Amino acid sequence: MIDTHTHLDSPRLAADIDAVMERAGDAGVTHCFLPNVDEESLPRMQALQA
Repeated sequence: MIDTHTHLDSPRLAADIDAVMERAGDAGVTHCFLPNVDEESLPRMQALQA
């Protein structure tokens, strides 16, 4: 399954991002698309690249 609209770069998820990603994988998510909302979010999004 592909999640086409995630905000995994949200600072609210930063402390638990590994657990969030693991739960997504356990639920069958194989890929995620992160919509860019502003220029400041780009480094956070790039840090999540696999």
